[in-house]
Amino acid sequence: MRRLLVMLCAVLALAIPVTASSAGPRGPAARGAAADELRAALDRVVDAGAPGAVGAVESATATTTAASGLADTRTGQPMAPELRFRAGSVTKTLVATVVLQLVGEGKLALDDPVARWLPDLLPNGDRVTVRQLLNHTSGIPDYVDLVLPEDLSTPPEAQPARFRVWAPEELVRQALTKPPLFEPGAPGRWSYSNTNYIVVGLLVERVTGKPLERELRERVFWPADLEDTDFPVDSPFISRPRSRGYSTARRDGTGELVELTALHPSAAWAAGALVSDADDLARFYRALLGGRLLKAQQLAEMKQTVPAGFGLGYGLGLFEIPLGGDCGTLWGHNGAIPGFQTYALSTADGGRQVAITANLYAAPDPVTSAVLFGALGQACGQAQASKAVEGLERLARITG
Repeated sequence: MRRLLVMLCAVLALAIPVTASSAGPRGPAARGAAADELRAALDRVVDAGAPGAVGAVESATATTTAASGLADTRTGQPMAPELRFRAGSVTKTLVATVVLQLVGEGKLALDDPVARWLPDLLPNGDRVTVRQLLNHTSGIPDYVDLVLPEDLSTPPEAQPARFRVWAPEELVRQALTKPPLFEPGAPGRWSYSNTNYIVVGLLVERVTGKPLERELRERVFWPADLEDTDFPVDSPFISRPRSRGYSTARRDGTGELVELTALHPSAAWAAGALVSDADDLARFYRALLGGRLLKAQQLAEMKQTVPAGFGLGYGLGLFEIPLGGDCGTLWGHNGAIPGFQTYALSTADGGRQVAITANLYAAPDPVTSAVLFGALGQACGQAQASKAVEGLERLARITG
């Protein structure tokens, strides 16, 4: 299976060599069959080489959380369900939710050209629509590889963007140094680009006249009861309680383990600056797919997908993963940001959610496979194991 490569947030972070074993200690004893099953999935992630892993499963009757391994390899602090982490591009679903709420209020339309709201931002802004930004059919290049080095072990002083404060417009200008990938809305073309969501964040602020973090807080965090979630804009540190984040030295999953906890969130912003915990991420997708955050018409729009390759679809800030059988279709997003990789998924009816995070960004193949399998397996149940594997392979390919 191909490993998960960088597709999501472009950030440079503190890279300090550390020493850790390939498998951390097992966490507290789990209670009940559901907790045992989740714990076993997280143990497999740690056994594959991640310092630690944490997960949450939410259903109509219970919320189950568990953890395995280490949150801090230097102090030996064990991973715990309440620890917060950077959720990366899971942010995109929350930002898309804000946009669709504005659509439902008649404040903008999905087929509005970007130039209507941000006339000087894009050279072809009269031909790029809000919908194309949200579903990655704009053809706008990604800025990720322009700011994230292949070698993550370079000393902090050699990483000038580590604590740099990026204006969103600067990130867009970085991307525009590349030629367009294709004409906006070109039939059959799709390309994941973080730049799309930087533009979306600017659009939200222009339409509402308020900071994006305020809109997220008032429109998503509070209504969905996300008590441990925030959207930092000026601090390079994760507020406690938090897990530290790590990576292999190189983005190809090789090299020594380095710490990547401290970074300035402005380089990810609307594309991936969210900080949360596994329980909150599962709760968010339950509120979203259960119809608590969007009107029926806007939720239906969100789930109108375009082909993203390998049988997957991408809607407005949501991946569609058709697995068939009793599992049907899963909806959700993954997030990869220096220090962490996350999968947060929900059944189509909003009846069951799962979020799993490993505190290891660029990782060897077995780690990524274990995270993916754990997330899909928990969402679908063991009876759908073969379908889950098929879905894992598709998702790993399209995000690689």
